Amino acid sequence: MDFLAFICIFAEWFKLIFMDIKKKIQQKGFTISQVASLMTDKKGGKGVTQSTLSQMIAGNPTIDKLREIAGIIGVPVAELVSDSPGITALVRKGDDYYQANTVEELESIVARLKNE
Repeated sequence: MDFLAFICIFAEWFKLIFMDIKKKIQQKGFTISQVASLMTDKKGGKGVTQSTLSQMIAGNPTIDKLREIAGIIGVPVAELVSDSPGITALVRKGDDYYQANTVEELESIVARLKNE
């Protein structure tokens, strides 16, 4: 697997996690702004900005922040990052691009390309 394929998989994975957290927050009847106002800031006080929370979950949230969000909305941490629809991987070899939507499809594409 080349570097481009790895980056695409990783970027899509992060996007899925962000969308799952945001979706779960909304499913539980909260807005990002409401959850942000209930979070603990760096100084131990209450509230972070909506922008800060969005950046946090779009980046790489720590397990502590995931636990805090889960506690606020009343779900186990696993619910924030599970139920993602799978992966989307884009593999480029030369001028050709291949898309995989499952790990099995990706493995098949990589195996086929290795044999060419």
